[in-house]
Amino acid sequence: MLIPIQMKSFMGRLNPKGQRNQKMINLMTWLYDRLMSYAFIVTPTTSVEGRHEIDGMFFHATGFVPRKHTTDTAGYSDIVFGTAALSGVFYVPIIRDFSSLVFSYLDVSDRQRFKNLGLLLRAKVALPRGQGQL
Repeated sequence: MLIPIQMKSFMGRLNPKGQRNQKMINLMTWLYDRLMSYAFIVTPTTSVEGRHEIDGMFFHATGFVPRKHTTDTAGYSDIVFGTAALSGVFYVPIIRDFSSLVFSYLDVSDRQRFKNLGLLLRAKVALPRGQGQL
């Protein structure tokens, strides 16, 4: 959530979504499924939100351990996806332009093996020479 600020702050940045010469901050909140906030972080509007997602999920003052986490397109990153998977959190990003993503495969047979995902697999992973199978 972008919030305009009137005072000097090292977090305040000019943002194209704000009025001219209006400094803003970004307030990121994490909600429990009962619509209670369990974490929030104030970030500059120029910061990438995906960097702060892991902080809000795991480093907060409550005893709450999330089982599912969702973000909008700005909060999605491969790092967040991998960290959530390794920690047992079901990560559900809401991606605005899904058709622009390129999903990769290792072997041509992967396209037939993963029937529901096969049409989305468009790029083959280039392995270094001498590296056949993983």
